[in-house]
Order: sequence, then C-alpha cells, then structure tokens
Amino acid sequence: MSLEARLRERIQREGPISFYEWMKAALYDERDGYYSVDRVRQGRRGDYRTAPETSSLFSATFADYFAKLFWDLGSPDRFTILEVGAGSGTFAHGLLTTLRRDAPQVFAATHYLFEEIGGAAGARCAARLEAFSDRVSVRSPSVSEGNFDRNQSSSRGTITGIIFSNELIDAFPVNRVVKRNGRLR
Repeated sequence: MSLEARLRERIQREGPISFYEWMKAALYDERDGYYSVDRVRQGRRGDYRTAPETSSLFSATFADYFAKLFWDLGSPDRFTILEVGAGSGTFAHGLLTTLRRDAPQVFAATHYLFEEIGGAAGARCAARLEAFSDRVSVRSPSVSEGNFDRNQSSSRGTITGIIFSNELIDAFPVNRVVKRNGRLR
C-alpha cells in the first residue's frame, strides 16, 4: 500500500493529522519517505544541489577552520568530526581530502563520524568515503527516539572535536502557523 493510501486510511481511522505529521511521513516514512528511499537526491541527477556539490572550496574552507580548531584544542590524539545529516558524503570527502593534503597531522588524528537517519544514505556515504574507511564511521539514530549511541566516542560519551551539520534543518518536519481572527494558531 502506498504512503498516500496509508495516510488516507490513518485519517479515516483517527481523524485529521497535522501538517507536521504529514510532512514527517513524507520525509521519513520507512517505505516511501523522501529520505528513506534509496534514490539520488542531490547533484545534477537529483532534485537539488548543495554548496559542497557546487564547489570544493566549501569543504576546503571548513577544512582550514577545523584544522585551526584542532590546534586550538591542543592537538588532541583523537579529533572527532561528527556530521549530523551527512547526505551524500560529498562534504566529508572534500574535507578529508583537504586535511590529508594540507594538514597531515590533523588528518592523522581525525575520526569522521556520521549520524544519518536513512540507512540507504549511510550506505552511500560509506561507499563514497571508501578511501577513508579507516577513519569514517556511519551510524543511524532512531528517528522517533532521537537516541545518541555513544559507543563511537569515549566511555563518558564525550568527544574532542566538532559537531556540526550542513542544511540539516531543511530536512525537519515543521509545524504550520497561521493567523486566524488576529491570533496565531
């Protein structure tokens, strides 16, 4: 049964759903959600392009900044970069390539960790970053629970490094706000 049919059935059974619930299903339904189905979303063959796919300068600029943060942190033995919502892995590939070339000491300490909801997206990231497989890990948090598996970090659940995202907020379901009779609803 299609997502549309399942949503119609749900609405008939339970009553109206919010825009948030509809958008959440459209984006993350396990069988038919935009981010759950294995298809090309980004790049020339996809629906859109992001800054890392437009130019390698985007990830190279961040590589320089992340290297500076590495030094500011006292050049730790293990420097973790946690990207939430890594998409195709294009940014990570550019960043790691730049660090390997321009900042080998930073590259040697770097462990790149992805949080990616869709299993297919995580697999694409891992494939794209095969050349860096000794320093890249992909994990999928639970969408409904939002859990954070700390096994990839230290025993206390902390990291020394950076947690960031690029265009992640674009992929969140949102509530629709309207003004009726002078009041926000």
